[in-house]
This record gives sequence, structure tokens and C-alpha cells, in this order.
Amino acid sequence: MKYLPSFIFGIILTVLLLYVFHFSAVYSPILDFITSTPDLDEHSFIWIFLMVHDSLLALVFSALILFLYRHFLPKLPFNWLAILLMQIPLTFFMFRSSAVSLNFDTVYNAATSIASLVYYISVLVVFSVTVTYNKQINQDK
Repeated sequence: MKYLPSFIFGIILTVLLLYVFHFSAVYSPILDFITSTPDLDEHSFIWIFLMVHDSLLALVFSALILFLYRHFLPKLPFNWLAILLMQIPLTFFMFRSSAVSLNFDTVYNAATSIASLVYYISVLVVFSVTVTYNKQINQDK
């Protein structure tokens, strides 16, 4: 039962990212910039902006939820199992909503594939960066 809150935070992260990407598609200037680009096709390098934008959103909000979990529930486990349980709802939702596309034929397909891979592992990436940073800080002392 001590790992249940991490799973619930994973569900919260999934819902949060669903709404963030919905509002991002409506209000983001990146999409307006991309659609206003002349001669836009699937080989345009402008799609890299979309990949960076989507990946940063996923990583920033994963970090936010991870640090909220740590701040509000400091006595609960903060280990790889808790983080994996936090990642599972997001990964499951992404697999159900869009199939895994590892097609790198065009810049557009590569950008969407890389952004999807970042969604699948965003919490794990943030946690591993946090662990590495904390080890480095403790080593420097």
C-alpha cells in the first residue's frame, strides 16, 4: 500500500499532460509558427521545434509531479519501484492512444517518434537525472 500514492501521482501526471497538450495545441505559438511556414512538408527541419516543444513539456511536467510527490509525501518511498509505478499510467495511456511509431524516414516522423519515446520514459529520465545530481552533490562535499 505504500506505493499506491506513486501510482496515483502517475495518473495525475497522465491527466495533466493530456490537458497540457490539448491547450498547447490550441494556444501555443509553435503550432502557429509551423503552420505559417511556407513550403512546409514532412522533410522540413521546422518539425524539430515541435519535437523539442513536446519533449520539454513532458519533461517539465514530469519533474513538477515528481517533485510534488517528494515534497508532499516525504516519508513514502522514493526509489525506482515508486518511479516505475508513477511512469506506468503515462506509458499505458500513450500506448493506448497512439501506437509506437519508430519510423525515421522523414523529419516529421522522426520528430514525432522521438517525442513519443520521451513521453514513455519522462518520469524515469527526470528521476535518474535527480539521482545523478544528488550523488554528484554528495560526492563534492
